[in-house]
Amino acid sequence: MPAAAAAAAAAAAAVHFQKAHAVLCIPELVSQILEHLVEPGTESSPTYANVAPCLLVNRLWHHCGASVAWRSFTFEKRYEDFVRFSKAFAGQSQLPPSSKKEAHTELQRTTTGDVIRFSVFSYLFPHAKHPTPPEQSQQEHRSPLLAQYQQSLRSLSLRKLKDESLGTYLEQIGVHASRLERLELYICDHMRDQALTVFALQGQLTHLSLAGCHRITDDAIQQVAEHCPRLVHLDVRACGKISDTGIAAVAYRCRQLRHLNVGRIRERERITSRSILLIAKYTQASVLGLAGCDIDDACMIQVARQRGSTLERISLNCCPRISNATLRACAAYCPKLSVLELKECYQVNDWELVFLMQSRRRVLLTMCDQQENLAQAWTEQRQQQKHHGQMAPMSTALIK
Repeated sequence: MPAAAAAAAAAAAAVHFQKAHAVLCIPELVSQILEHLVEPGTESSPTYANVAPCLLVNRLWHHCGASVAWRSFTFEKRYEDFVRFSKAFAGQSQLPPSSKKEAHTELQRTTTGDVIRFSVFSYLFPHAKHPTPPEQSQQEHRSPLLAQYQQSLRSLSLRKLKDESLGTYLEQIGVHASRLERLELYICDHMRDQALTVFALQGQLTHLSLAGCHRITDDAIQQVAEHCPRLVHLDVRACGKISDTGIAAVAYRCRQLRHLNVGRIRERERITSRSILLIAKYTQASVLGLAGCDIDDACMIQVARQRGSTLERISLNCCPRISNATLRACAAYCPKLSVLELKECYQVNDWELVFLMQSRRRVLLTMCDQQENLAQAWTEQRQQQKHHGQMAPMSTALIK
């Protein structure tokens, strides 16, 4: 729905609220209606421009609209926007427009960025309906509504924010984000244990991604494991300071875990069979990213036996101790496997089994150029044998 149409609908609803159908006074139904005003935008950041006018209709629509609009925030590279959001979320920034007229002017002037949601949405309807008593400060008057916004936040994503003060502003958010479930940070160089611990102590995280946050250590991951037992997704790629100690804590305490990525290009000796076998034994893991870890065939055979019925994706890129034995275990015990990454696993050379997994099981099996060339040479040789009537039948015993 275009922004102009959304604004018109909101204005009409405000004018005729007294005559509104009873359906439009039911919070659950209003929330469902407002959900459909959210446009996809980019993959990581939906567009909420159409929701903003609805916040000015009445108290009910504001309550439902704020819960929709404040659910998810994404900040990429623009650090100043993130700082403004952090201060606003913690109640430290300058207060937003104090009248509907000012709010509409701001809405027309600005775009749909995340910080604009705060400047347009914050505190508008209650302030227009109930003027602040002279003896009561504006901050005191508006704090209950700020608490609603804070409790609405479910997802926070930061990408490539590299300022040294990042941790300070994240802690400000974490103290108040009591219902945050998804925290995603991608290559945020100055993300540290202290900031992550603040979010962990809230106990609500189900999805945690820290790819490229190389300062995070086992101490923070252990805090997450202790306080967030409902964790289902953990991505700590390129976090070289995280070791078996932290991952073992996750295995013991986060039994619902389904996605684990500990891939790395350095510090391979920190992640070994010890923690991965615990993950296989105690969690519900269906996706394992083990690229560059110190993993061998014995480990992967056990993983395939214990988790084989649910495993869907496995990455073993740059694991030099992986050989045909792992390939056979995956073929024998993992009927749901759809992706198997084996780049630079040069001991894997059973091209017949590779061919069968790709053609019969439709497994997306990725290899490096050298491996692909060897596999192609085997296929061409087999075609020549078939042409001359010399082709031996394939063994399909391991392909279920």
